[in-house]
Amino acid sequence: LGVSNGALSGYPGVYTRVANYASWIASKLDEWGTAPKFGQVLPPPKPVTPAPTTGPAPDPKPTQDEIAQLSVNQGSLSCSELPPHFIVMNKAPICGTSKDIAGFCMTNGGYTYAIAKQLCTDQGARLCTIFELLDGEVKNTGCGSNSMLIWTSTTCGTGPFGHVVGLGGTGLEYKCVLDGQAMQANRCCGGPSKP
Repeated sequence: LGVSNGALSGYPGVYTRVANYASWIASKLDEWGTAPKFGQVLPPPKPVTPAPTTGPAPDPKPTQDEIAQLSVNQGSLSCSELPPHFIVMNKAPICGTSKDIAGFCMTNGGYTYAIAKQLCTDQGARLCTIFELLDGEVKNTGCGSNSMLIWTSTTCGTGPFGHVVGLGGTGLEYKCVLDGQAMQANRCCGGPSKP
């Protein structure tokens, strides 16, 4: 354990070897209801049944816009559909990049959660989960950001914090931070998210 010099004012940053606590983290996330269990495959979302109306029945099929938005939100674009700078490093069908849609490295700082998420969404991708970082899914995907903290889509549960940031290469050092704090680098994942 150690205290970080980059902690939020009044909040120490604590680091540990996450792999030693993976089962505890999974049990807490399961208790909080914020994440599936490790390895659990989630079924597709159930359609929402609209309230009865006096007009004609609505079409139960999603529109093309709804399908496109669902794909972007869940990062379900396949690696072959993403820009060529997305690299499959570890396990298909997950791929990653450290570059923005124009192909520039995302290592110049100033990446709040909203900015990082938007940079990924602009490419049809998503933020990686902390579990993908822990598994090294996007390690060595460019721009020297393996040793920089990057945003993940993993929430911190309840409390004053927003999302987990972890080392871009391994995720072994991670912490929960407010969504407005800026990170030095960003990475995006493609393909189905790993819980």
